[in-house]
Amino acid sequence: MFLLASDLIIVGSNCKSASKSIDSRLSKEWKTFVEDSKSKGTIYIAFGTAIHWDGAPQHVIDAFIDAINELEEYRIIFSWNGEFPKNAKSHVKFTKWAPQMAILLHPKTVLFITHGGLKSLKESLCAEIPVILMPMFAEQAHNSKYALKLGIGGILNKFELTKEKFLTTIQKVLINYTFF
Repeated sequence: MFLLASDLIIVGSNCKSASKSIDSRLSKEWKTFVEDSKSKGTIYIAFGTAIHWDGAPQHVIDAFIDAINELEEYRIIFSWNGEFPKNAKSHVKFTKWAPQMAILLHPKTVLFITHGGLKSLKESLCAEIPVILMPMFAEQAHNSKYALKLGIGGILNKFELTKEKFLTTIQKVLINYTFF
């Protein structure tokens, strides 16, 4: 038999009034970048504060930079914890910090690439943005499988990452994933 306490109300997870039509939270600097008229949309990349890119294997950094350099029709914001790469093209904006939820809610944002932490996954769900997850540790692999089950994104394997696999996953998610 299943009983609930009289003071317990199960409400599940919820999203704070996330609305795609509200993009006034972005500063002028961010808006100017994401609203570039030549852009097909914004791809936001963030792996949280625990991932230090200066310690990442060079082949992983090369795969990321080489792939995003080829996506010139998009604006890419990369929240990068480390020294910014010098070989990225002008459509890529590296930053130590970004207004994540405001970027995800912006109507031009088309994809979120992240480690799959619970907060990031929830924010992608609330913003209704397809997601590519590359789990690093903890619950992130489980969260990634959950995202696949929901049909809202793809997964990259950090041990098998190449520029080609990264670009193929991005193209598949941009073409195939929509929110219900």
